[in-house]
Amino acid sequence: MLHLHLTAIALAFVLFLITYFSYKGNPTSENRRAFILHMTLRLFYIIVLFSGVMIFIQNLSIIGNISNGHMMYGLKALLGLGAIALMEMTLVREKKETNVQMLLIIAIVVIIVTVLLGSYLPLGVL
Repeated sequence: MLHLHLTAIALAFVLFLITYFSYKGNPTSENRRAFILHMTLRLFYIIVLFSGVMIFIQNLSIIGNISNGHMMYGLKALLGLGAIALMEMTLVREKKETNVQMLLIIAIVVIIVTVLLGSYLPLGVL
């Protein structure tokens, strides 16, 4: 399940960037390619959320034995939800042609912090 989660995160980030630049090039409602990419990205959001919850449930005994384990994994879950929310808000604002530079920077920083926190936790890859 961990490989599914990591793969879905990587694909979601790549799809986010591709969709963002597709909307940046043509934000009109006739941009069919960006619409399809956005819907595919939303599917990957669901896959990331589902696999993350499954990893948490499967490893509750390991997480419970770690000092502050529940707090750190809870923080990572909140950062992950925040990253998904910021990615979605960035794309919707780009589609509506509003100012998104600061929101994009915040989204990328939250994504990086979430990935780094997940990597350094005991179930992470580092």
